[in-house]
Amino acid sequence: MATNQYQIKVYKIWYEDCPEEFYIGSTKKKYSSERMCWHRKDCRRGNSSKLYNLMREKGMNSFKHVQVAWSNVSNIEEQRMVEQRYLDQLKPTLNMVRAIRKETTTKEYNKQYSQTHKEQKKLYNQNNKEHNSKRNKEYNERNKNMKTCICGGDYNFGFSSHRNTHYKSNKHQEHVKLIWEKLNSK
Repeated sequence: MATNQYQIKVYKIWYEDCPEEFYIGSTKKKYSSERMCWHRKDCRRGNSSKLYNLMREKGMNSFKHVQVAWSNVSNIEEQRMVEQRYLDQLKPTLNMVRAIRKETTTKEYNKQYSQTHKEQKKLYNQNNKEHNSKRNKEYNERNKNMKTCICGGDYNFGFSSHRNTHYKSNKHQEHVKLIWEKLNSK
């Protein structure tokens, strides 16, 4: 009987200025960098975990990843067992859950996991709301003097450099040229 084995990679993600803070994961993707792209995407979506919160705080591009090991496995349970072995050996600080767990604690674990994520998501949304409010105030302050020119372009009337740059723009120059041509043709 042939087994459908596939290769997995066990990888490590860490913040480059603080290598003792790291995450261990596994993937069956061909390259661990593909999995890193998904971690960044999940981070941008606002998913909450220790890793994603730190990525948002420090900047996603400040994180490095490396393949730690590889193994051939037959199913997801074997993949999780391999990953758990590395979790137990390396003791990462950014992993929040075990790769495998006993069935007797599954309900308890799911309840705790759900509660932790609800609290982190709430905190993230609160911080994000404060950040957006501050950013909106700054935007409104910067753009309170915005004017729309007769050419259809916008410029900040409060800054002479914006106004002068706009007046020198091709769009404005072409519009002024059209107006002069219409006035001179009468």
